[in-house]
Amino acid sequence: MTEDKTNTFAENIQESFEHSVIAAVRKGDWFTCNYKSRMELTSEHVKHLYDNVDMDRVYAIVSDKIEQKIADSMMNSMASEIATDIKQIMCNNELREDCRASLRTVFRKYEKK
Repeated sequence: MTEDKTNTFAENIQESFEHSVIAAVRKGDWFTCNYKSRMELTSEHVKHLYDNVDMDRVYAIVSDKIEQKIADSMMNSMASEIATDIKQIMCNNELREDCRASLRTVFRKYEKK
């Protein structure tokens, strides 16, 4: 009989703990910011930071990223166009067989080496 009470007590503790955690998460009390201890960013600080920015470096960084995005966009467009062309070719039985014959010739050439 003592064992049943112990199990029941352990289960009650577990359940109470779960409910308290759920309640804390619902309230949002588990995470708070201490806004009083934050550093004040005055207009002088902002001006000092802005005055020390090397705009040539900024333009270089931005240019690199823009170039990469343009290149990615071009590659995606070209890949889409090629995929569409291949689908059209493969829908035509005669063209599909011609492609297969050409590929077989190339594969056999490399098999012999």
